[in-house]
Amino acid sequence: MEHFSSDGLGYNKSEVNEFVDYVIKKTEENIYTIKSQLDEIKRLQEELDRYKSLECALLKANEDKKNLAEKEAELIVSEAKDNANRIINDALLKAQKVQIEKETFENNLKIIKKKVRNNLLEQLNKIEEIETL
Repeated sequence: MEHFSSDGLGYNKSEVNEFVDYVIKKTEENIYTIKSQLDEIKRLQEELDRYKSLECALLKANEDKKNLAEKEAELIVSEAKDNANRIINDALLKAQKVQIEKETFENNLKIIKKKVRNNLLEQLNKIEEIETL
């Protein structure tokens, strides 16, 4: 603590008044600094709240996009499976059709061979008949 000089009636009034003025000035400066800091804290808290709100909105938007992407992926996979099944069914039907055509061709070939053989045999028989005459 500062030491005040004393006069006959106590401490020197002007020194005490000067000290009190100094204390008042410092107190007012501290009050102003505290008020400024409180204003800055309030501003920063509001900014933090705004950023937290934005963060929540972004997280929700990302979650929504993720859910939408998952649904789209499921739809694409489902459509791919449906298309694959359709392609397989078409291929099986074509394979059955080709198998039937092959069997028909083989049967027709057997019939033709049999007719050609019979014709040849008839021709041979006729040739033999002609030779015997």
